[in-house]
Amino acid sequence: MTARAKLFFVKNCYKSNNIYIHRLATKTLHAKHNKKLGRLKYKNNKTNQFNTRVNAKIPALAWLCAVTEGEYNFCIGSDVEHSNTKIFEGVWDDCPDKSRIEKSEFVFGSGATIKKNEVIFIPPKHGLESLYVLYDKKLTKAYISNSICFIFSFAGIKTTSLGIYCY
Repeated sequence: MTARAKLFFVKNCYKSNNIYIHRLATKTLHAKHNKKLGRLKYKNNKTNQFNTRVNAKIPALAWLCAVTEGEYNFCIGSDVEHSNTKIFEGVWDDCPDKSRIEKSEFVFGSGATIKKNEVIFIPPKHGLESLYVLYDKKLTKAYISNSICFIFSFAGIKTTSLGIYCY
């Protein structure tokens, strides 16, 4: 099925009053998004270090990861859940021990986890939020965050010159 046919199918399903057709359309959209998300990987994401620092001065659910040559340095807000191998803010629909957040069908929040010496970033699986990635070619450094304002501020980019105003 082509992308155009899928879009037509989903749009027409949402016009229906039948709950089963709505569920089918939702599952189709989730399958499409999960297929795209499975391909998203930072090219050098073998990790040597996963450092987490809680900063009470930033918004409680904000987080940012600065990546340099296998070193992952996280700056997180005070309400972001964290351990030696993962950070996460939000809710999900799977087991409460956080061992399979990245495989959950419904994730409302974001984070990162280490599996088999590889860092996996977990984006929200809905269209209202996202993860932002900023790559500095000169310093070969990447920033990943759940807040576009935080990522610009941390990287020292003046957003007013871009016509973007962050408050």
